[in-house]
Amino acid sequence: SGYNAYLIYTRVKEWIALNYKYPKSATRIDEENSVVKFSCYSKEAWKIRRDKVDHWYNMQYTLKVEIKDFKCRFTFDTDEDRYQFWYNDGGTLMDEFKESEATFENTINEKLASVYNHIIGTEEEPEDDW
Repeated sequence: SGYNAYLIYTRVKEWIALNYKYPKSATRIDEENSVVKFSCYSKEAWKIRRDKVDHWYNMQYTLKVEIKDFKCRFTFDTDEDRYQFWYNDGGTLMDEFKESEATFENTINEKLASVYNHIIGTEEEPEDDW
């Protein structure tokens, strides 16, 4: 057995309900057993280090989950373009923004891992061995 589209869809919807005060307001697209797109907001999502001080920035973005039987695909999207200046014209990351990119990626990966772990059911607390 595996995770059919209905189960994946149901678990994504559960995750949104558990993580948002107003789940219906956060949801942008809701096509049963097919696609769910929702808004996300992360405080201190990424940082720029200047003069030995970390300056943290919040970020608004959306995650889209495209669902099929036994698989799903996540797509990140944001209207924010602040992070685009981290790269030179050739597309190479500038040294001064290495921590910015790393913290940005970490924020997105944490959100993706949280949703994924809920889908597969591994988000439970570790068992007490007493």
